[in-house]
Amino acid sequence: MMKYFQKRNLFCRKSIIFSIILLICTGIFTFTSSILTKPGTKSIAQSKIPEALENVPVDQDREDSSKLIPDEDESIISNGLENTKIEGIRDGFPPVPRWTIEFYKQSTNLPIFGKKLIQKKFISLGISTVYREEEYLKQTLQSLLDEAEPEELELIVIVIYLADTDLEKRKLQLKLIVSNFRPFLDSGLIQITNSSADIYPPLNFALTKRTFNDLTDRVKWRSKQVIDFAFLFSYVNYHQMSDYHMIVDDDVIASYRYITAIQDFINLKKLSKVKWTALHFTNFLGIGLLFHKSDLAKISEFLLMFYQDMPVDMLIRKFIDIENPGKTEDDTVINRFPSIFQHIGKSSTLPKKSQEIIDSTFNLAKRRFKNQNPKVMKITTTMKVKF
Repeated sequence: MMKYFQKRNLFCRKSIIFSIILLICTGIFTFTSSILTKPGTKSIAQSKIPEALENVPVDQDREDSSKLIPDEDESIISNGLENTKIEGIRDGFPPVPRWTIEFYKQSTNLPIFGKKLIQKKFISLGISTVYREEEYLKQTLQSLLDEAEPEELELIVIVIYLADTDLEKRKLQLKLIVSNFRPFLDSGLIQITNSSADIYPPLNFALTKRTFNDLTDRVKWRSKQVIDFAFLFSYVNYHQMSDYHMIVDDDVIASYRYITAIQDFINLKKLSKVKWTALHFTNFLGIGLLFHKSDLAKISEFLLMFYQDMPVDMLIRKFIDIENPGKTEDDTVINRFPSIFQHIGKSSTLPKKSQEIIDSTFNLAKRRFKNQNPKVMKITTTMKVKF
């Protein structure tokens, strides 16, 4: 009997110790999650719109719809080296990089322009853009709007991420969009977001870690581009904008009824019961890739892990391969022909780089969807008709 009570007391003590440890771990996890993902938390980037944009009307539906662009006296350049020590985590755990916390915090912010969506859309078109004198973005947005019928536009939302760390360039891009597409911002069809430079990691690794024999400047440029894409994926995922998300470059034009083409191809795969990670609607490596909304968080996290190693289009292909083990490259990405987007940008965002690339199948899409029969002027016949 004495042994029984000894065992029982030992079991009770172990249960109490385990419960205490569980409560401590739960508290740590809750505190950390609240820092990384708490909606509505204001960041360094949240402040009033710069004076240069004071004359541009701002959405009245949300009080904080214009607070993401920093004042000129605020620091918008960060080396990302600072780490944040979270209280309650034991010594020995690595500190959380400040840029990581800022990344997730700012991806929860409301758009700086664009009426809040009332309901989730079928497809979100994501455009990460930086300023270029050629104003390719204006041509891209005009094409996306012109080449769709009104009922098709009801199915989509266009999400634009202003990715310049230079405040003046970001203001130029914002003015370009607002001055030319204000009605579509007011309707919520176009949403604009941005961030401060604090979401970016330090890029000094490029001095020692150069893959593909790229020069240091190119490694920094492509690594920042990876973070840009990751941020846009995280932003769209957090705000639950659509069932599907497509990557659209800021220097393309679309074929007529491209939204119907996307919808038909998705429905075709549903009927054939084909499981897919990505559908591809161009011959370009990264443009026109379509994903399930449910995969966006995983893609974003994958890009954050390997931003130093590869360009963003290659990393996305690697993610698709990992999601489809044992399959060949032809089986992992399902291509749809002809292409629904054509590349028009000749000046790259990387200084002193030009790009003369086109998709030869794009004209086939235009003929497929936009052919028109000639108007009938007069009809004659030699047939005798009895009434």
